[in-house]
Amino acid sequence: MGTGWCRKTRLVCNLRNLQGNGRLSRLLSSSETQWWRNLRGGETPVDIEIARQRLSGTAVLFEGDSEALREGVRRFISALPRDAKVYGLQLDEERNLRESSLASIAPRLVLVEISVDPL
Repeated sequence: MGTGWCRKTRLVCNLRNLQGNGRLSRLLSSSETQWWRNLRGGETPVDIEIARQRLSGTAVLFEGDSEALREGVRRFISALPRDAKVYGLQLDEERNLRESSLASIAPRLVLVEISVDPL
C-alpha cells in the first residue's frame, strides 16, 4: 500500500503500478469517485509515501475520453492485467486489452499519472 497527499487530503491506495525505475505511478479509477477532483487544472504538486518514504512529485489528471487517457489505461492494464476486471475491461486470449472494451469504458474512467521527483 502507498499513501499520497493531495492538497491536505490524505489518500491511501495501492501503488502496484510503479514504472520507469519507480519514478512514475499510474492510478486508475472510476469517474464516479471523488478523490481525484482536486487534481484538476494541469500539473499538481503532490507528496506520495512509498515504503514509508515520503516523496514529492507532480500529478497529471486525465479525465474524459481521450487518446492520452486510453494510452495510460493500456499501459496500466498491460502492467496489471488482473485489474482489468475491476474496471470492467476485457482482455483477449493473450491477455491484451480489447479495444472495443476500452472504447465503451473509457468515458467512465479517470487516470492520474504521478511523476516522482529525483531524490
